Amino acid sequence: MDLLKGTKFLFLLLFISFTVYGQNSDNNAVKQEVDKLMGYQASIYNGPKFFGYPSYYKETHPFFNSNIPGIGSIQYDGKYYEGIYLLYDEYKDIVILSDQSRLIVLNTDKITKFTINGSQFIHIDKLYNLKDNKYDLYELLEDGKIKLFRKEIKSKQQQIINNEFIGVFESKVYYFILLDNKLIPITNKKQLFQLFAKEQQGIRRLISKEKLKFRRSKEAFFRKVIAYLNNQQ
Repeated sequence: MDLLKGTKFLFLLLFISFTVYGQNSDNNAVKQEVDKLMGYQASIYNGPKFFGYPSYYKETHPFFNSNIPGIGSIQYDGKYYEGIYLLYDEYKDIVILSDQSRLIVLNTDKITKFTINGSQFIHIDKLYNLKDNKYDLYELLEDGKIKLFRKEIKSKQQQIINNEFIGVFESKVYYFILLDNKLIPITNKKQLFQLFAKEQQGIRRLISKEKLKFRRSKEAFFRKVIAYLNNQQ
């Protein structure tokens, strides 16, 4: 068995040398095969299989943005991987690795941070050692001395429509500010003004100048204000 692995490894190395000037995606796929063979990625590929959801959940899905795996990166079990395909299940709060023919559930406790199609997520306990938060994985919207996080939580419901049993995922979005190592839920403008009382006049000028409408988009409103506050530091 060792001889067979050694032969395969040498073949892959030779193959890489002939494809250095080829397509980047092809090189990346070969690199991942070599890494798995050498044991560098053994941990990330050893999780349980993800079996998905019953077929009657056909109108909606539990995943972040799309039910198609997106290109991303992850810091997992002390190692960093990029050019991999991931799904983030917001109902179960788990990350799933797409490895061509299978879907693998990753161990949340081994995740430090990850990205999907440019969106950034972090395991908040791992980076900030916050033990009193309810969830593990949060989307990082604004970084700086003041950090803004988004948490989308999906729940599943069953309905009967035209005598057909249909499963539906419903979504709620929450926002949090990390300040002085405390994760603070933020739901309205009043809380924001109370939290940053000294900067209230500057925030009001920003709202007027940028014509920010809280009811139109909470996320855009919070992002603009937090970005402004970070620039004042």
